Amino acid sequence: MKFDDLDSRQKQVVDAVLKSDGKTLVLGGPGSGKTTTALWTARTYLESSDNNPARVLFLTFSRSAVSQIMSRSPGVVSEFPDQIEIVTFHGLAYRLLRGFGRYSGHGTTPLSIQSETRAKLLGHDESKLRYKDLIPGVLEILEGSERIKNLLTSRWGLVICDEVQDTNTEQLRLLELLASPKLLLLGDGNQMIYTFIPGVSPERFQQIRAWADTEIELLPTSHRDSSGAIPALADAIRRRRFDDEAVLDAVDSGRLTIHFDSDVDDCAALIGELI
Repeated sequence: MKFDDLDSRQKQVVDAVLKSDGKTLVLGGPGSGKTTTALWTARTYLESSDNNPARVLFLTFSRSAVSQIMSRSPGVVSEFPDQIEIVTFHGLAYRLLRGFGRYSGHGTTPLSIQSETRAKLLGHDESKLRYKDLIPGVLEILEGSERIKNLLTSRWGLVICDEVQDTNTEQLRLLELLASPKLLLLGDGNQMIYTFIPGVSPERFQQIRAWADTEIELLPTSHRDSSGAIPALADAIRRRRFDDEAVLDAVDSGRLTIHFDSDVDDCAALIGELI
C-alpha cells in the first residue's frame, strides 16, 4: 500500500499530527483503517529530518494486537526497524520497572513476574511482581522523579495508543505522563470490550474525547469489506434494528447465519462447523 492509496480523511490525520503538537483522537469502526493511518503517520514522522527525537512508541493491549500490527507494518515502516517500538502497556511497564525499579524500592535484582493463577494457587511470592503491580509501579516512579519522567518523554517524539476507549484510569495516567509533543489516540466507542475493568466506561471515553485537542473521524467504509455490507450489518445489530435491510441482505446472502434455541453444547459444535 502506498501513501497515495490513503483516503482524504486518513491523509488529514497524517497532516494534523505532523503539522502541530498536541493530542489527536482518530475515531473509526472496524476496518476503517485506524492502524494503517497510524503506521503511515509514524512513517511520515520518521521521514522528516526536522523531528527530534526520531522515535515512535506504539502502545496496544495484547500480544495478538502487537503481532497484527507488526504483520501490517513491514511495507510501511520496514525502513525504520530501530526507531518504532510496538509494545503492550504491561510490556512497557515491565521494561521500565526493570530499568528504573531500583529508584522505587525494588533493588538491583532483576525483576520477575508471578502469574495471577500461580499467585491464587500458591500464594503471592513477595519477591515477584504480579501483572496488576506493573503499571502502578511505573506510575510511582514517574510521579516521584521529574528527572526520570523527562528522560522517558524525551525518548519518543510521537506516542500512539491503540484502542484508547479501553484504557483504564492507570493506563490513561501513564499516557499522560509519557505524552510526547505528539500523541495519536485511536478509538471506537462502539468497540469498548473491557467495561468489566474499573475505569473503563462510556463516560471515561467522553472524557478522553474532551481531553484531545483534535478529533478526526475516518470515513464510514471498511477496508476489510469493500462492499460495505459487514459494517452496515454491524451498525444495524448494534442499534438492535434487526429488520434493517442490511440484516436481511446478510441473511439472504449467507453472510449471517442465525441459530435459534441453541444450548451451550450446541454452540461449540455450531461454531466449529461454521469455521
